[in-house]
Amino acid sequence: FAMRLGGWKLAVRGTTVGLWHVDEDPLERKELSAARPLERRFVTDAMSTFLLHYKSWKKSRWGVASNASPQFADDLERE
Repeated sequence: FAMRLGGWKLAVRGTTVGLWHVDEDPLERKELSAARPLERRFVTDAMSTFLLHYKSWKKSRWGVASNASPQFADDLERE
């Protein structure tokens, strides 16, 4: 799985996580997850939300994981 937020890209492959600033490094040559922990957390939080619910994600109702709609919280409370 991979996700972009702003200029950041996070890729998850099994237990390996990689972070790149694709605006500055479009070829993804410099992996930054250890050097940029706040940015990693920023994208990881959205990625985690999506991965927990990806099989049932309703983009038209919930929006994107980085900016979920109020309906997302309402639907989760009903589950």
